[in-house]
Amino acid sequence: TTPLVSGAAALSVAYLRSNQIPYTPLDIKNLIINLVLAYVLLTMLIAMDVTTAGKGMVFAFWVWLGFIVTASSLDVIWMGKSYKLWIFESIAWLASILAMGAILGAWK
Repeated sequence: TTPLVSGAAALSVAYLRSNQIPYTPLDIKNLIINLVLAYVLLTMLIAMDVTTAGKGMVFAFWVWLGFIVTASSLDVIWMGKSYKLWIFESIAWLASILAMGAILGAWK
């Protein structure tokens, strides 16, 4: 794993050590959140009649930009969240939602 995409990189940007985090409960919560996101994205893709992986990725990009980036930026603006952490998380969300868009667009 490269440092850019490793959990260690995320922890260092968030100023945490790996022994401070109970991974199993967080992994389960993360899985649930991603399943909800995938389901909502699928319903949107169906409603918009997206039927290819490429179109699914384009649609997912706009969902990311319009909803995920804008909503999460409020943590930086109002709550003082680290800009580096926000960028890291935004890129991770982009990779995740693009993969979902490609898979769901081709699958449905």
